[in-house]
Amino acid sequence: MGRKISSLRSLGLTPREAEILLWISEGKTNYEVALIVGAKAGTVRKHVEHILSKLSVENRTAAAAIAFTVISQTADFFQRPVRLGLKPLSGL
Repeated sequence: MGRKISSLRSLGLTPREAEILLWISEGKTNYEVALIVGAKAGTVRKHVEHILSKLSVENRTAAAAIAFTVISQTADFFQRPVRLGLKPLSGL
């Protein structure tokens, strides 16, 4: 999960916004995200507003699509050594 959050931070998000976007991309509601991260639903709603603004999108679905793209590109990058027969770097 840490690598996914780090990759989402490359979108200009704060660590908390990146974490919330990750949960949104997993299909969680604001209420569910609030329970997971230990915040109030209203606080999560504000974070979602900031995420949508920073990503220049109108809804959660568009934000989740961006998250999937960024996460899959990051995962693909770290899997390349395996395809070449090399051991992947750990801890990155």
